[in-house]
Amino acid sequence: MAFARRFGSSVKKVVQKLKYLLILDFEATCHQDLKPLEPQEIIEFPCLKLSTELAKVESTFHRYVRPVFNPILTPFCTSLTGIIQEMVDDESPFEEVFRQFQSWLDNEGLLKDEMVDKWAFVTCGDWDLNIMLPKQCSVSKLEVPPYMKQWINLKKIVYRHVFVYPAGMMHMLDLVNVSHRGRIHCGIDDCMNICEVAKAILDKQLFEITGSYDLSTQMSEDKYSILLPTYNERQNIAICVWLIVKYMTENGFDFEVIVIDDNSPDGTQEVVKKLIDVYGPEKVKLLGRPQKLGLGTAYMAGLQLACGNFVLLMDSDLSHHPKYIADFIKKQQSGNFDIVTGSRVIPGGGVAGWTLTRKMVSRGANLLAQLLLQTNVSDLTGSFRLYRKQVLERLIQSCLSKGYVFQMEMIFRARRMHYSIAEVPIVFVDRFYGESKLGGQEIISYLRGLISLFILDL
Repeated sequence: MAFARRFGSSVKKVVQKLKYLLILDFEATCHQDLKPLEPQEIIEFPCLKLSTELAKVESTFHRYVRPVFNPILTPFCTSLTGIIQEMVDDESPFEEVFRQFQSWLDNEGLLKDEMVDKWAFVTCGDWDLNIMLPKQCSVSKLEVPPYMKQWINLKKIVYRHVFVYPAGMMHMLDLVNVSHRGRIHCGIDDCMNICEVAKAILDKQLFEITGSYDLSTQMSEDKYSILLPTYNERQNIAICVWLIVKYMTENGFDFEVIVIDDNSPDGTQEVVKKLIDVYGPEKVKLLGRPQKLGLGTAYMAGLQLACGNFVLLMDSDLSHHPKYIADFIKKQQSGNFDIVTGSRVIPGGGVAGWTLTRKMVSRGANLLAQLLLQTNVSDLTGSFRLYRKQVLERLIQSCLSKGYVFQMEMIFRARRMHYSIAEVPIVFVDRFYGESKLGGQEIISYLRGLISLFILDL
């Protein structure tokens, strides 16, 4: 908090160009089963009209929505959102609620020509308008209105304020010293909390569009977002980032480095903050999370901050040497591939610093995965990969595994979705500092996950 306050106090007062911020936070049908609920449907539609001049909510839209495809709410959904079956049974379906919402916007004068650039939606993340609304409109056979194809991700505005990317709602509130009110995952309560965060920094940070549903796929030049999940990597992270900057700059690639740290007790975040001072907040970004939350969620969180149209995943312990990144990029460009993965198995690849036992275990695990899953990728257990951003987003959303199985499932599902995959040789080097996090429990989890994927493929 001291870090957040120190940076926050140095920001000059700004005058907002937007007259209104429309605070939006959907809640949707969901369940806890392994297979994702399809299609997800919006069941709570709240929106607050916040005046940037008065820092006051002038109007509120709030409706519950009756789901059509999965009309019975799961116990998990009710537990998460607080929405019980009776709250949606007598409500209108999305098509009608959406028309009511557009009428509300019209009545508030926001759809007039002279107001077109005077307001914008604000969300906690990109999910609401980049994923959920397009999906809902698709199944409801509706067009997404132009004014809902761009938005402000409040997490990114908060990041500019404190140089730490919020891991979620509670973390974001804490970063700007605002107390949480109401129930988490209650749409209207979430809107009110988002509103309080926005009000806290209205005179400190300029609110401007950060995301666009249409323009996200129309980048004229490639930019590479390099995601580095960390936990106790204080000794490695500075060297790793320095090498990334060196090789990316030498090759003329546009890039950013995003460190996703799970509250490392060894001071990893303090080192990254110093790297931000050295290279600048546009080149090095820090997403601090409150605890260890898993590799898949780390990547998803990092994606929310990523500005590139390509995303590179690599280890931060120097076992993946940044000198290979240029090979990944050139390979992708040579065949317009969706995914490029590093291989320790193909000619030119290998490992260094491993004992014979560890080599045999790794090779055996890889051969077993090859035999069962038939992906035609030589190194399924590797984690040094380049993805198109949209491909990675879709894969992560479809994956069910955690831990070391996660990377294998990504390739497994990529093949099932018919994405193009290429390989480049790499030499994997054992970590320079610290201890490997691979142990007996991880090996057991790997075998369980492999069997689950094999059964899924039957």
